[in-house]
Amino acid sequence: VGTSNPGAVNGGDTIVINGTSKNVWIDHCEIYSEDPTVQTNIDKYDGLIDIRDQTGFITVSWSYIHDHHKACLVGAADSDLHSDRKITYHHNHFEKIVKRMPMYRGAVGHFFNNYVHGVPTTEASFVLMNTCLRIERNVYENVKYAIYSSTTSNSGKAERIDNIGGQSRAYPASCTASIPYEYASALTAAGDVKTVVPAGAGVGKL
Repeated sequence: VGTSNPGAVNGGDTIVINGTSKNVWIDHCEIYSEDPTVQTNIDKYDGLIDIRDQTGFITVSWSYIHDHHKACLVGAADSDLHSDRKITYHHNHFEKIVKRMPMYRGAVGHFFNNYVHGVPTTEASFVLMNTCLRIERNVYENVKYAIYSSTTSNSGKAERIDNIGGQSRAYPASCTASIPYEYASALTAAGDVKTVVPAGAGVGKL
């Protein structure tokens, strides 16, 4: 992943989805770089999964995403917005990640049944640019902020449903996300996420 040159990290992502890509599924993968408590240069590597441009209908599921500073970006800048950018993260195990689980800009998103076990400085789910992100039945542990946003004009919104743990700032504001699929049969009870997700997420656990 990435580059050893901190001055040229852009484009060093492990997985990039860009252009007008649609209907992409990333499932049962393991993606990582180095332990961020040991490798402390936040700019040594770029992202693990970056999604940008006019992309949409993308799912990241049952993957083990660990040991990295800036993990998952949706929307590369405050100007990178797309009205039909629908991205779902579910049943992923995030471990020893510092930021961006995910950082989300643009339209509606869904983050459910993920197990986030960070480091004490972790800023986990970061919502920007008036995005409405449904954050549902996740478990946050060992994080500084579980769900947060900016206090300026580029702030986002979140629909928070039955999450466990972590600290949340007084913002983001609340919203109601329009999720374009049925998923009740895929939901895991929040109290079971910490057991079910590590047991099933990652390579070879189909």
